[in-house]
Amino acid sequence: MRGVRSLLPARTLLRALLPAACFLLAMSGASAQVLRGSFNALPGADPTLFSPDAMSPISPDTEFRRAPDTRLSENPDTRLEPAPDTEFEPPAVEVGIPPPLAEPVAARRRRKLADEEDPFAPVGIRAGAFIIVPSVEIFGGHDSNPTSADPPEDSLFWRTRGAIDVESDWIRHAFRGRIEAGYRAYDDFPEEDAPDYAADAALRLDAREDLRFDFALRATRDSDTRGDPELVGVTSMSENDRFSGSAGFVYKPSRLSISPTVEFDRRDFGDPDLADRDYSEYEVRLRTGYELSPMLEPFVEASFNQRTYDEEVNDNGVEHDSDGWRTYAGLRLEPNPIWALEAKIGYGEQRAEEDWIPELRGAVAQGTLIWRPSVLTEVRLTAERDFEASTVECCAIAEDWSAGASFSHEFRRWLILTGGLTYEETHYETMDYTVKNWDAELQLEYKFNRMLSALGRVSYERLDSSDSDENYDATIVEVGLKLQR
Repeated sequence: MRGVRSLLPARTLLRALLPAACFLLAMSGASAQVLRGSFNALPGADPTLFSPDAMSPISPDTEFRRAPDTRLSENPDTRLEPAPDTEFEPPAVEVGIPPPLAEPVAARRRRKLADEEDPFAPVGIRAGAFIIVPSVEIFGGHDSNPTSADPPEDSLFWRTRGAIDVESDWIRHAFRGRIEAGYRAYDDFPEEDAPDYAADAALRLDAREDLRFDFALRATRDSDTRGDPELVGVTSMSENDRFSGSAGFVYKPSRLSISPTVEFDRRDFGDPDLADRDYSEYEVRLRTGYELSPMLEPFVEASFNQRTYDEEVNDNGVEHDSDGWRTYAGLRLEPNPIWALEAKIGYGEQRAEEDWIPELRGAVAQGTLIWRPSVLTEVRLTAERDFEASTVECCAIAEDWSAGASFSHEFRRWLILTGGLTYEETHYETMDYTVKNWDAELQLEYKFNRMLSALGRVSYERLDSSDSDENYDATIVEVGLKLQR
């Protein structure tokens, strides 16, 4: 009886506490609602932070399992921390291959994750193991100097462009391709109307854990640009074709990496008067690095290039074939996700076939610095000093300096501002002739949804040369729509 009497107070206590526990449980749900509403009322608060979706349990299959990486990065050792949509890819030294006209599709992880990360990213069309993203752009605007003349004459214009991007979604290996075509027409200068086409593809084959093969092809057809330093003084607007490609591999059995690359570039001018400028160019490059840590890799690099023209002697009676070599010592540094740097400095030489043209030799350098102060902002700085083969009839070789700065900032996921400024100076020592180019651009994009966005763009171009008759500047303002799937 004593044991039964000792249990009575406990039973009585439980009966008393049961209503209080029920009341506290009900109030906890209401308190969460109040807390969520109070947080959302704060200025700048993210309304989705306390949403049911945000509080859903973590799935091991989507959060802690690393999605297969299909990005064609120059650095094969991608670490396991979550990667942003676009990552630092140190630019290769591409003397023979022109810079990409068609920018590649933004690197993505598995489609189900990419859609969750960017609510305005195009969904694309899945075709087996490939994702296809078609797009169309229509722009109208004003060009202050379509003919690149001095004094300038302005004109309204319109342009359109269609493109198809293809990207693989493989667990192993990776492929990326793009085909695009465009047309520009002027109201007051129909002779300046011109189409342009471009196609490029890149393939990465992961043969083994320590061996990767990289291949790239590119073909373009466009019109001669009077602002091109290689075409200063040319008045035609004929179409020309360009085809380039590269092949190489990266072998990294341990911390040591070996990366040989072969590049080819072919250019054909459509104007018969420029036939003596048609050429083929080759380059062989070898790069060897040693990874002291995932953040730090010093490397050495050596290359050899040769340019051969279809006509051994041009219209000015100059043998303008040339060849050259470069040696570099450099460093790749990525101390954290905010900073990334690749720089190299060395010595090089470029020699013309013509005996009376002096050789160019001296220091050469190239560097790229990327700063990401936040996930919404990226700033990129570049600089280069090099020698190059030239199509200018008087001079087979030239010195080249260039520098640039660009940025991208997302005010919101649907409002993106980008801009850039570049400067290039080319000096032809044979004639003591110099050409200077400035280019600036600012663009604002407003995304209505995944499929439709509006764009506004302002660009400025200026050319100054030793011959004042060839100087000009131009300002282009355009607005348009982009439709993508």
